[in-house]
Amino acid sequence: MRAVGRTSRIGDPFVDVCIVGAGAAGLHTALSAAERGASVAVLERGAIGEAASGNNGGFLDCGYFSLDFEGLVARVGRARARRLVELSVHGWAVARRRAAAAGIVGRRGMLTVSRHAPGGLRGFARMARETFGLSVDWVAPGELGDHVRAPHYHEGLLDHRGITIAPDAMIRALAGLARAGGVRVLEHAEVRGLARDGGRWRVETSAATMIADSVVVATGDAGALAGPEAAPAFGLYSHVALSEPLDPARVAEVLPSGLAVADTRLGCDYFSITNEGRLRWGGRLAGGPQPRESVHAALARDIAATLPTLGRVRLERVSSGAMHYGRARMPRIGRSAAGLLYAGCFGHIGNATTAMAGEVIADALCGDERSLRLFAPFAGRRGGALPLPIPLPARSRLVAGALRARDALDEMRARAAARRPSPDDAPPALERPRMPALARVDVELVQRPDGYLVRSRAPLRPFEPTLVAPFRYWARVIPRATFLAERGPDGAWRELRWGEARRTVDALSARLLAQGVGPGDTVLIAAPNGIDHGCLVLAAMQIGAVVAPVSPAHVSGEDAFEPRLDAVLDLVSPRAVFTRDADALAGSDRMRAHLRDTGAVHLYARGAPGPGNLSAGRIAGAPDAAVERAVAALEAGTPARITFTSGSTGRPKGVVATHGMLSAQQQMMAQAWPFLETARPVLVDWLPWTHVSGGVNSFNMTVRNGGALHIDDGRPTADGIGRTVENLTRVSPTWYTNVPLGWRLLVPRLEEDAGLRASFLRRLDMALYGGAALDGDLWERLRRILDTRPGGAPVIGCGWGSTETTSTVTVTHHAAARNGEIGHPLPGLELKLVRTGDGFSAHVRGPSVVRSYLGDVGCPIDDEGFYAMGDAVGFVDPQDPERGLRYEGRLGESFKLSSGAWVEATLLRTHLLAALAPHASQVLVAGPGRERLVALVWPASVADLDHARRGIDAALHRFNDANPRRTRRIAAFAVSTHALSLAAGEITEKGTINQARCFETRSAELAALDARALAVSAR
Repeated sequence: MRAVGRTSRIGDPFVDVCIVGAGAAGLHTALSAAERGASVAVLERGAIGEAASGNNGGFLDCGYFSLDFEGLVARVGRARARRLVELSVHGWAVARRRAAAAGIVGRRGMLTVSRHAPGGLRGFARMARETFGLSVDWVAPGELGDHVRAPHYHEGLLDHRGITIAPDAMIRALAGLARAGGVRVLEHAEVRGLARDGGRWRVETSAATMIADSVVVATGDAGALAGPEAAPAFGLYSHVALSEPLDPARVAEVLPSGLAVADTRLGCDYFSITNEGRLRWGGRLAGGPQPRESVHAALARDIAATLPTLGRVRLERVSSGAMHYGRARMPRIGRSAAGLLYAGCFGHIGNATTAMAGEVIADALCGDERSLRLFAPFAGRRGGALPLPIPLPARSRLVAGALRARDALDEMRARAAARRPSPDDAPPALERPRMPALARVDVELVQRPDGYLVRSRAPLRPFEPTLVAPFRYWARVIPRATFLAERGPDGAWRELRWGEARRTVDALSARLLAQGVGPGDTVLIAAPNGIDHGCLVLAAMQIGAVVAPVSPAHVSGEDAFEPRLDAVLDLVSPRAVFTRDADALAGSDRMRAHLRDTGAVHLYARGAPGPGNLSAGRIAGAPDAAVERAVAALEAGTPARITFTSGSTGRPKGVVATHGMLSAQQQMMAQAWPFLETARPVLVDWLPWTHVSGGVNSFNMTVRNGGALHIDDGRPTADGIGRTVENLTRVSPTWYTNVPLGWRLLVPRLEEDAGLRASFLRRLDMALYGGAALDGDLWERLRRILDTRPGGAPVIGCGWGSTETTSTVTVTHHAAARNGEIGHPLPGLELKLVRTGDGFSAHVRGPSVVRSYLGDVGCPIDDEGFYAMGDAVGFVDPQDPERGLRYEGRLGESFKLSSGAWVEATLLRTHLLAALAPHASQVLVAGPGRERLVALVWPASVADLDHARRGIDAALHRFNDANPRRTRRIAAFAVSTHALSLAAGEITEKGTINQARCFETRSAELAALDARALAVSAR
């Protein structure tokens, strides 16, 4: 385009781009070109939507073409095939974004089924996941009945990201979006002449004459205008019928999970249930137009033969559209010898590839033809020779006949195979470990006067407005799979399966509504992690109530926790309070007074029968209409969760996360770590759900990706690590995260216990740490453990974020990340680095970042909308920003000695813990206003204090020898046998020390240390 951004007035014949064909490919191309600043006109010889783009199954599948993956790799090579699939996924995301912008709601989940003997789809699913990073599952013959009950189908391929939309509504919406964006869309404007006019193109139509810098031909038979490169190998007519509204009970008998279905034949049947409860059925490919009456009767016969239990179905509308195919059953996208761009041959590929074509061509219009060249191997034959020396209509009839003959032969073979003994459909042994899929690093670094702006170039893909949608989706498609599991009193795992979880959550929602808890009300949860806790979170959220989890200690009645409870109740007035046990509030006068004064209800999972006992909520009846109305009213901006900060800088602050913020955060994580979508994650996790790491990241990751969360009742303590070891021996995670203290206790066990190590590594994709760097040689020891797995080591990952950012801001994107690296910003987030001395202060903005606190507490958000994290970060390599960032400590924890010298307390504490390993579990460094630094050290074990003291003393001598500066050298230390107190606020539930609070509570010990600093033996 020579003049990008030029305005085209009504009646003005001059445009940057003229597109011939207003089908899906043409309109997507117009939108993509207009988004890049071009003036665009689209010419359609008929009416919008009357051709195949408005008459198809509405399948918007994600990431694969008709050509099988092995054939695609054989044709173009693995790297090029991956890039083609990535482009298709991008097209899917673009189409979803535009559908959402037009208010079109799709139905998630697409099932491809085989009418032939089982076995062919299993390898395809594995290659789709492992080579191309797609979210697909093989559905074994014994499981197919969970989705579709039809006698002719044998196995399936489930695309979790695919959706179905109303094709006629979508094509009209694309035209509306194009017109709203300044694109001229002319209907009944058949092209009658196309020729060069100087350096431009003159396009003569029945309605107008257009003068354009560039012309794109996006018609079914693009070869008629663009030349043989764009010509289809053949064309077929597809017929689509829409039924009367069907009885939901009848539909549920045939399609229990409500998925859209298509079989693997080129002349396939495909069908889905619309949002209005109608059956949309397509098939009966033909080589030319067919009489409407015969098509109507044939489709009715096909429905009855394929879905006999559905009964008689009355069809209200039948339509047809011509679809065109390339020789390799791939789209034809390119530039002809005459210089015309073209896009066509989308038959049997899905609607997403039309959006992909629009993006590829729009890039080419802007001068970037790298993606365009990827499709060169699929162009038609050049030099004027047609693919076959016979006319297109005749070719199409021959192909249609050949397809019917081939399908009939395959059916005969399938029936013969069915008479033989069926193969064992049991799941195979665990496949060989593989390297997890990580997103490619693509970071934009913008220099500013005060520092830098860092962001991912990858756009944030469309995401559901609420996590209730994926929860309900997974309950439909994997009802028998484990969702949550916890250890019972007898030590056995109690499992909650996805289907049962849906029924339980719906019943609990109905109970909440019946007890006066509704949209906007707060449900305070003072219970440990557990199945009942998790179900109540989802039950409250899906009716628009706001969950506010706090530590069970808040309602214990302990004096140390009463101020925290007061602070919480000053911010929220809960309509309901949930505890695990009925008598949990017996010691809390404050909470019982709240219930009495406000009429709030007390809910519990264990104890005497009564209106507050939720155990009856597990008995579910029919869906409650009030619950469904509440779910339908949810929006991205609906508040979902309140997380209270730890109060390390004063009273706890309430951070409100909306449904959209929670969903956006999970979409960001899935884009950075695609392996979360390619195989449903399995977690063994102890992180408390009162904090965002456990309650937002781990729990929501399970909900969003259909995972299995095994609740670890162990803790990163000398007493609790044994339970964690036991749990990890029984369950092999795919994703495991822990705080540095937890890794410090777990790594020695992994080194010593071969059985634990084998179970832990069996299917692990990533071992994650957060909160601080791993101290000492712990990172290297963990790396050596992971490297022992044959077939490829899991990745060590790290993330960084805060409560105010709905958990994560940055993650590591590459397997070579080193200790202390925090990676790059997630897609959709921008990180502003403001220069402060030798480092940078971190500020972040994006769709998952808080805008304000509860109450009248000010939130540190600047005029540009960036939230101040209070952390210092730096570049791993200032000369190479793609290496990512490293964490350099809390700005609020740094302090000055009396000399005025700054001490970076967070980094110093990390380095000290490394030096004192394995003798110490925690350390507090003090020195604000003092002449020198002193330290309180907590031993890793109190079994032999003398041994611990000697080890700590020797380690400190070595540390001081290596760090003689006053801002690093420890002048005196003491070993404390008084454990850090959660109740006193000295340590968080995640095991992070609260420095400011410890300065207050340990002031006497620190004063004594300071007095004897000169006499201490440490040099």
